[in-house]
Amino acid sequence: MNQTLLFAVLPLAGVALGALLQSFLQVKRERVTQKQTLKIKAYTDYLQAAAALSNKDNGKHTEARTLLTDARLRILIYGSSKVIEDIAIFDRTGAHLHTIEGMRTFLPVIVSMRESSSKEKIKKEDMTRILFGLDALE
Repeated sequence: MNQTLLFAVLPLAGVALGALLQSFLQVKRERVTQKQTLKIKAYTDYLQAAAALSNKDNGKHTEARTLLTDARLRILIYGSSKVIEDIAIFDRTGAHLHTIEGMRTFLPVIVSMRESSSKEKIKKEDMTRILFGLDALE
């Protein structure tokens, strides 16, 4: 009698345990996806604000500074340590995109954001062409 009961209960316990593990893994996967989405949004907002601040139209600078501050805070929470380090270096040099020095220190920010979000590599020459219209930063 005990063996019969055991043979009846074990498959049910296995199914229940499997469902519990599957649910746990799905929740974990969703958290990772949500964190990645929040990180990419923070990176994108930071880049948009930096671009707006490099524009000579001062009318949008106040809004861009607000967006920049918000994005920086989210990057501190969700961003990779390399991205945070590269942004700090860019800020220490004055955070200007209209100088070669500023462009040189901004490029690693883009590279580290890209590496943090994608495994695919892009040549720096292509990045400088797209970002600044230059083939190299001399």
